[in-house]
Amino acid sequence: MNKRSEFSELTIQQQLKFAGDRPCGARIKFLGVRMEKILFQLGFDVACRRHDFEYFRGRTLLDKLKADFNFLDNMVSILRKNHEAWKIPLVFLYFLAVILGGWGFHFANEYRTIEEILEIDQRTQYKEKNAKTTKKAK
Repeated sequence: MNKRSEFSELTIQQQLKFAGDRPCGARIKFLGVRMEKILFQLGFDVACRRHDFEYFRGRTLLDKLKADFNFLDNMVSILRKNHEAWKIPLVFLYFLAVILGGWGFHFANEYRTIEEILEIDQRTQYKEKNAKTTKKAK
């Protein structure tokens, strides 16, 4: 069985590139603004990248729930650190969408390796860039 890889095992450069320009993956709109833009402005980009990594690593429902609750904890910690605790209700709304959705979680018998995770991330970023280019061409 593959060992459970951790986001912290990536280099800083890999962490910053992980998930490209799409961390906070859900394409949910809130009052006409895409949710990932709101989350980026709140400083959650690293929390989102870590959460995406944990989803790509995958395995069991328990692993998914751990990933989701770690994400919530990271977002709340960031708000408290920045003295913006009044924004926590917004985070809880997003968290509910994440925990109920979670479409991208990889359920499997074993964890993916770091190499597999990075390869899948690269392919996903490539597909999304091509999709954007195709949209602009139309």
